[in-house]
Amino acid sequence: MGVPQVRASVSAALAKALKAIGVTLPTQAHQRPDLYRQAKTTIDRLTLSDSNIFSYVLNEGEYTAPVQAYRYQTQNAFVEALADSWLGIPDSFQLILNALFQSTPPITGHPGYRVLMSYMRTTPLREPIRVECFDLPDQQQHKQVMGLVYLLSLPY
Repeated sequence: MGVPQVRASVSAALAKALKAIGVTLPTQAHQRPDLYRQAKTTIDRLTLSDSNIFSYVLNEGEYTAPVQAYRYQTQNAFVEALADSWLGIPDSFQLILNALFQSTPPITGHPGYRVLMSYMRTTPLREPIRVECFDLPDQQQHKQVMGLVYLLSLPY
């Protein structure tokens, strides 16, 4: 099966699953905030968290691939993307964020300073924990950070 067939199959399955819980996929770009609100309402109704979900897919010692955490964005960025202002840091802190998280990459081939997050299952009896670390230029440190987190979690 090629990529287009897999994408179509996943999209069809996702649409069916979302329909079953009363969430409709947007057909237009301006409808994306509606999808976000529907998804947020469903997550709140079911009291789901990331760690709940990852409890079903991660075994002890496993962790997710790192993704950028957008927690260090201003409220205005979330209003533009999701039409929701309850997320983000107050816009008045924009100058501080610009100083901490430079938008211009310091080194060619590196996206600039950002925060990465992963979830790791440290024991079979506990939910996975969220691990955040800085993605620094010239350092491929994520694997070492996750190894250290797992090692330090063993006594607990």
